[in-house]
Order: sequence, then structure tokens, then C-alpha cells
Amino acid sequence: MGHVDHGKTTLTAAITKVLGLQGLAEATDFDEIDKAPEEKERGITIATAHIE
Repeated sequence: MGHVDHGKTTLTAAITKVLGLQGLAEATDFDEIDKAPEEKERGITIATAHIE
């Protein structure tokens, strides 16, 4: 949990990148995490996203 603009989505993208380099996960780009049109338009995450 965290406040708006505290870097939660950025941290998630960075973690998946590191795990992807180690072959433990598939890297997820920052732009791919927020998928809903309203999230992309407003630049915020509204709903939770499951990252593998």
C-alpha cells in the first residue's frame, strides 16, 4: 500500500525486470501494468493488477 505517486508501479516494474533477467519471471514494462483506459489517461493505478 502507498499514497499516490509514491512509486508503487515503478517499483513493481523494476522488480519484474530484475527477476526477468534472472529467468525467474517475465519482465513487465511500466506502461503495461496500468491497462484500463482511465488509468492510462490519468496516469494512476486504480485497480489492482496481478503480475507474474
